[in-house]
Amino acid sequence: MADVERLMKAGSTLGLTYLDKWLHLPGKDNTRPEDIMDLFVVEQLIYASGNNLVVFLKERKPKTSDVIVELAENMGKWTIGSVLKRGEGHENRV
Repeated sequence: MADVERLMKAGSTLGLTYLDKWLHLPGKDNTRPEDIMDLFVVEQLIYASGNNLVVFLKERKPKTSDVIVELAENMGKWTIGSVLKRGEGHENRV
């Protein structure tokens, strides 16, 4: 039972830490539900992404979830395109 209580307390603390972070970001009017939802989407996308994508996104400092999604989609296209381009001309080398 003590383990469950400890995990609940840690989860609550983590949740408050994220909420505090979201509510105090500079340059945002975080009093609107849309802004809080936007920050949540950005945070979740970064959390669910691989290391290369995380670095790529953080370097570009996207301001909204729309921009971060567009960047993530474009990175996928650029990566696939560069792999396909590198493979051109190699089909006859067998």
